[in-house]
Amino acid sequence: MSDLTEEQKRKLEEMLDTWDSAHRAIRMLNFMGRMLKWGVGLAAGLAMIWGVFHGKTPQ
Repeated sequence: MSDLTEEQKRKLEEMLDTWDSAHRAIRMLNFMGRMLKWGVGLAAGLAMIWGVFHGKTPQ
């Protein structure tokens, strides 16, 4: 990397920063999606349990 000019180094660092930011955003979206899926599954499970104990079954 010592062969690069200052301009090339700056552009490379900017590209890496952009990649890191995009990667963080993708990981955050992935995490939020997993939490949403887990929450929906939990709510559905609780609704089915509530229905069983109150004499109503899903149709």
